[in-house]
Amino acid sequence: MKTERKFIDALKTMMAEQPLETISVAAIAKKCGVQRQTFYYYFSDIYDLIVVTFLNEKITEINFVKNFDEMLDCFFAYYKTNKKFLDATIESAGKDAFTEFIQNNAYQVYLRFISMVSDSKELTTVEKKAIARYHSNAFANVFINYLSSHKQKTYPELKGQFEFLKDDFIKEAVNDTIKRKKKNATQAAKK
Repeated sequence: MKTERKFIDALKTMMAEQPLETISVAAIAKKCGVQRQTFYYYFSDIYDLIVVTFLNEKITEINFVKNFDEMLDCFFAYYKTNKKFLDATIESAGKDAFTEFIQNNAYQVYLRFISMVSDSKELTTVEKKAIARYHSNAFANVFINYLSSHKQKTYPELKGQFEFLKDDFIKEAVNDTIKRKKKNATQAAKK
């Protein structure tokens, strides 16, 4: 894992200074002090390294957030800490890996938010996952779109992108799903 970590750190450092498209495997290997072949022992190409980079990334405190504002705080803090690397990633073919990283982290948070809604016990695991997947995909798309389209990225401006959300939107999503489920059961019983 030490060598793999060296490659990850080298890529992040290099992308903070230059576009991904100008970075070669040979340059990454040289920065790590290893032969080019060593890179290919761990990764198939630079995009594979980007995917592994995001698989190893962590968003500090994300497992402890209790509401949407805290969640957004964590994501923005992660962005600010890794700004140059993430801006370069967004401008490259690695954008999809970053988007998936945001989606996966948001998905875990939304699952936790759903479990905090008392009525959620009426939902199946599949229904809970569907709600979390829908909201995490929407969150990631708005978040990435904001980062992609704004030169000066500020927290208040980012927060403004989510103004359409009410404080109890997850509770509302759970209750709407329960209502639809009961309505469908009633209609099925009548047939």
